[in-house]
Amino acid sequence: MDFIFELIAELIMGTVFEASKSKRVPKPLRYFLIALIILFFAAVFGLIFFIGALTLKKTVIGGIVIIAFGILMLILGIRKFRKTYL
Repeated sequence: MDFIFELIAELIMGTVFEASKSKRVPKPLRYFLIALIILFFAAVFGLIFFIGALTLKKTVIGGIVIIAFGILMLILGIRKFRKTYL
C-alpha cells in the first residue's frame, strides 16, 4: 500500500514539476502549477518549523537542530527555485 501511494505521489509531483518548466504548456496553467509547488513546499517548511517549535519546548538542542535544518532547507529551496524558474 505504501509503495502504491509513493508511486502515485511521484507520478503526480513529477508531472507537475515537468509541466511547470515546459514552454509548451500555456502560461496561466504554468503559473498555477508553480503556485501549487510553492504552496506544497511552504506547507512542508511550515510543518518542519512547527515540529521544531514543539520540540523546542521539550529539548532546546533538539528544537534548535530541527529549526536550523528547516532554515537550511528553506535557503536551498529558494536557491533551487530561482535557478529553475527565474
